[in-house]
Amino acid sequence: MPGTARKLLAALRAIGVDPAVAFELASIDDALVEVPDLPSGIPDVVALIRMHADRCEYSRALSVGIGALAAHHVGGVPDTSAAPIFLALSIVERRRGGMGAATHFAARALATANPSSRVAELARVEYSLCHTERGLPTEGLAIAEAIKDDGPQDIVAMRAASIATAHLELENYADAYEWYRRASEGGHAGADGDARSFAGAAEAAARAGRPRAAMAEIRRAERAALQASQPSTEMLVRFNAGTAFAALGHRNRAETCYRQTLEIAERVGDERKALACRARLADLAVRKGDFSGARRESRIARGLQRRVAPDGHDARLLLAVARQLEEIPECNAGS
Repeated sequence: MPGTARKLLAALRAIGVDPAVAFELASIDDALVEVPDLPSGIPDVVALIRMHADRCEYSRALSVGIGALAAHHVGGVPDTSAAPIFLALSIVERRRGGMGAATHFAARALATANPSSRVAELARVEYSLCHTERGLPTEGLAIAEAIKDDGPQDIVAMRAASIATAHLELENYADAYEWYRRASEGGHAGADGDARSFAGAAEAAARAGRPRAAMAEIRRAERAALQASQPSTEMLVRFNAGTAFAALGHRNRAETCYRQTLEIAERVGDERKALACRARLADLAVRKGDFSGARRESRIARGLQRRVAPDGHDARLLLAVARQLEEIPECNAGS
């Protein structure tokens, strides 16, 4: 391991980051070897992390955050100024799929923030999302519901989106739809937050058997994504639209959305999202009777799995596709 990486890993230990979490990060060497010149103020550091994350430049975002933590820790214990950086790193890792690291960083944000501060409230929302997205939606829902609902409007909107996400994972689709609608009321979460809520509402409405509502939410999500103008937001909106179309039985439109998402993911180097697209394209191909296409997508997905771990849903989907293909004589004959 290069000397700079060793020094930064030592700094991570000094500020309370579990070394196992650091090594969980994909591309750990790339993320740690080159630390860019850092802004002097914490808000500027956080803004730089978010800028890279919105562009899906996750290794750069991690470099900034880890370098800033190393530079700002005092006496081996980070003060409250470190909390926003831990929070930003949690968001980076959650988007990238490193859920163990994301949860750890969210917990560190909570531990270092002033309990009554805005950062602490945002960290609670992030902590709830981490639990939901790592397959613990009941715990995520409980954490989100415990957050006060009479605070700043943007945090109230984020709380609603977190509750909606937990309900979606719990297959409470009607509740998920209503909470996503609450999250997007008034535009308090900004264009990016609204686009994500509209996209979630589209999927929830489709799964609840409300096609008109789903189509309306897709259109709202697309407009908000254009306004946000961020690759990460555009990917999420196209991906959720694909999931909504698939739930409504519009397989060709779903495939188009997944391929659009895949194109963006490959352009920005987001292999986890590419893997999720390949898994769903394989599933769609099986459902359409295109077994050679399903085998092709599954083979590419397995190659991606060697580098990035799929989430639980993608792993189950790929396993189900593999079992279905084993039962198709035409596929076996062509092996």
